[in-house]
Amino acid sequence: MLSVSQQRVMNPPTRIPIARIEEYRTHYVGSKASGGGFMAFVTANVGPLNFAVLSGDGWQNRKKIFSVIHHFDSNGKHVNSDIETHGTVADGPDVDDAAWATLERKLGEMGDVTYSDIAIEGFRVEHDDCTFGLLTTEECGMFDEKEDHESMRYRVHLLPNDLLFYPPWTGEYDT
Repeated sequence: MLSVSQQRVMNPPTRIPIARIEEYRTHYVGSKASGGGFMAFVTANVGPLNFAVLSGDGWQNRKKIFSVIHHFDSNGKHVNSDIETHGTVADGPDVDDAAWATLERKLGEMGDVTYSDIAIEGFRVEHDDCTFGLLTTEECGMFDEKEDHESMRYRVHLLPNDLLFYPPWTGEYDT
């Protein structure tokens, strides 16, 4: 059991820092000249809340490819998400190409943006039977009181990408 002071250090802040890492999973994060922030990516329905969907034979027909732009206000609160399903892995590599082309087009339509670190509040959005959002391990239903160290309760997952954020909350993440 963690002490109260340890829990304060471990508890996620109200706004989770997301470090922009060029040419990696958080390449397309930053602020919009029109105000607020954004986070954009192409992803599949992977991650802990989607494992059951992808188990068994024929998973290629169930592994969907999405282009995603999450929008946040100037305080990091989720405003809306622009999520588009482009097909499944079984549809071939053109699905990835279409998702990236859509993402690039939509980013261009946003006007002037500055790519930089952001800090956002937790959120959850459902689209095409897939969970998107920034959720704690506990909110994901993945914390096991008997099996997991108490510190795991306080980790935060970006879904469905399955990026894991953790103390000391610098914006760095594990994949």
